[in-house]
Amino acid sequence: MYYLKKDSRWWIERIAMGWIVVAVAVNILYNMQNVNFWVDEAMLAYSISTRSLGELAATPLAWNQSAPLLYVYIVKVISLVAGNSEFSLRLCSLFSYCLLLFMYFFLSKYVLQHKYPVLETALPASLPILMGYSHEFKPYMTEACVVLGILILYYVYASQKIGWYTFSCICSALILLGNPACFVTGGILCCECLSGIKERNMDRIRRSVSGGAIVLAAFVLYYLYWLRPVIHDGYMVDFWKDYRFSFSGKAALAHSLSLIGDMLHAFGQYWAVIFLGGGRMYSACSPA
Repeated sequence: MYYLKKDSRWWIERIAMGWIVVAVAVNILYNMQNVNFWVDEAMLAYSISTRSLGELAATPLAWNQSAPLLYVYIVKVISLVAGNSEFSLRLCSLFSYCLLLFMYFFLSKYVLQHKYPVLETALPASLPILMGYSHEFKPYMTEACVVLGILILYYVYASQKIGWYTFSCICSALILLGNPACFVTGGILCCECLSGIKERNMDRIRRSVSGGAIVLAAFVLYYLYWLRPVIHDGYMVDFWKDYRFSFSGKAALAHSLSLIGDMLHAFGQYWAVIFLGGGRMYSACSPA
């Protein structure tokens, strides 16, 4: 494989670092403008602002809002320390954006062992969708960090620095910080199980099944207490009725296929990177 000369690599990495610094600075400056909340942010802010720490999780959030339980408490603590303003309530998203860049750099440099980790980190630093979420009072950036955090955690497990049950329990706890933790961990556990079947490694199969039971139990408890009251609210059911998958008839099947097509279209040019990159990441992390 052809690599750039040493001097050229040095300049490219420095230019990429400058690009990242500019992207982070733009996000910080934008957050400092204290732009008014849009309606969804305002409805979530209502519960955070009007409830005490003790009342925060006693009942579902007002206005049919939902956010990961631990995220709600983190934002509340920040607002108590830094004041109750648009800027302080969005600080968690801004911090998560910066943390995500460090995580991406770590994965690129140490897990995938790529030659130009700084240059690769400049891509998520300047992606419009991530820059947009970094100054929204919503949990999306935090959930993105949770996803990368689980991949790093799996790498740490594969390096034999933590045990399998420690990995499973931490992933279970991360569900409180981001709902995708359940599905990312489930994907890793499925790959572990399939790898164990392929290798005829019963110990690996047992670990994946027992780890899956731990994560599933944690998600079920979390769902029953925090997610279910919002999901089954009449307003939410009506709001999302046109986005439900159903295969009960030809019309329902056509509608479901249309929804799948819309989802793939939303991925756009990134879908190949997502799936191929995910496979490459698992191969790099997976124990030998």
